[in-house]
Amino acid sequence: SFKGILTHRTAGKNPLVTSLFFLVPLSLFALFTSSADRSSPVTVVFTSGTGVWQIGTRLETEGVVPSAYLFVAAAYLQKGRLMAGEYTFVPGLSTFDVARKMALGERNIYTLTIIEGDTLYNVAEAMDKSSIMESGRFLRLVTDGAFLKRVGIEGSTAEGYLYPDTYYYSREIDGEQFIEKIAGRRVRFFARDDIRKRMAEIGFIATKTLTSA
Repeated sequence: SFKGILTHRTAGKNPLVTSLFFLVPLSLFALFTSSADRSSPVTVVFTSGTGVWQIGTRLETEGVVPSAYLFVAAAYLQKGRLMAGEYTFVPGLSTFDVARKMALGERNIYTLTIIEGDTLYNVAEAMDKSSIMESGRFLRLVTDGAFLKRVGIEGSTAEGYLYPDTYYYSREIDGEQFIEKIAGRRVRFFARDDIRKRMAEIGFIATKTLTSA
């Protein structure tokens, strides 16, 4: 048949094509089937800025995927859009499943709750227990003038600026950015033109009032 003649001629004249004829289906099979010999979940944290190849080699080392090369191929199918975070990979996932999980951002999410009346020391303890930041470093930052200025706090301490609420985060989060996120709600509120105008009318000083509350 024509198909038989084409295959025969191609195989004879171009061994590379013949190799690809076998390798491509095998690669696709490996991409969509689980081949990692694991009996328990593996948890891995990837920080922002980690390259696809670095992720692939880490996952291969941890036994999550059989090959970093296959993972790069799977990531390419996701257009390389992988999200940083802490991921738990259960046994039975294919390389494609792993890449898709990271593309969808199916990370492990945790919560940190600040309640009304919490002091900086209370928050520092909670940050430490949550593995976001060591309490000592937190206390240094929330009284550091340069850091407070960068965050938008006009004062010598972040006391009173850490808005009571439940905050969601993943393990890769940067501690300084997390503080900025928590303080940002009150900073933005007091930065509003209408609020500033009203404060000036009644002689209200936000920093003095918040830090003495």
